[in-house]
Amino acid sequence: KKDPPKEVVKKDPPPKKDPPKEIKKEPVRVAVATVKPDSSGAADKAKGLYQQKKFLEAATTLKAAAGADSGLRTLALGYEMFAKNYAIGTRPTAKALDAWIALRSALNFDTNFGNSAHKDDIQARRAQVAPKAALGLASAKNFTEAAVALKLADPNNSDAQFARRLVNDYAAELYETAKGEIDSNRSAALNKLRQVKLLTGSGALFSKAEKLLNANPG
Repeated sequence: KKDPPKEVVKKDPPPKKDPPKEIKKEPVRVAVATVKPDSSGAADKAKGLYQQKKFLEAATTLKAAAGADSGLRTLALGYEMFAKNYAIGTRPTAKALDAWIALRSALNFDTNFGNSAHKDDIQARRAQVAPKAALGLASAKNFTEAAVALKLADPNNSDAQFARRLVNDYAAELYETAKGEIDSNRSAALNKLRQVKLLTGSGALFSKAEKLLNANPG
């Protein structure tokens, strides 16, 4: 007899493993701090340094804190320009006219800064160079600026006296021209008379110009 065929037992297939889940990694977020220039108190600190005559330190302080602040950058540049002009104007070897021009610029900057911290110092230095500056200006026929210098100059100084004569001679010419054209060219004549008053400031010629102006209002 043949043995009966063996029964083949089918094994169940192994359970399928779920594929591993894909783990999505969130991108790493790095906190980036927006660093703003520390302008807090910079202007006040710079102002204090400026008042102590530490002009370039004041400018450096502002530039370090300015960032995109155009106001602080402009003020820093102003301090630098002031420092440059003040240095020229106070240099012992500077020519009087160069010193006068530089100190005038320094005074303008000081005024524009809003506190006129160095006005008295600058004006005192301008007075020292005013006589020679006035003579140089008058000799160059810049009579208007010469008259400004004469306001600060010692009237007993020989250079100032010579400059005053030059300015007055020019003012006298203006007066005679104005008087001759008061009817034919009234507007130009009145402008000349006003200039005569500015150039002289006082005295007989000043009075004559004022009298003619009053007689011809407009």
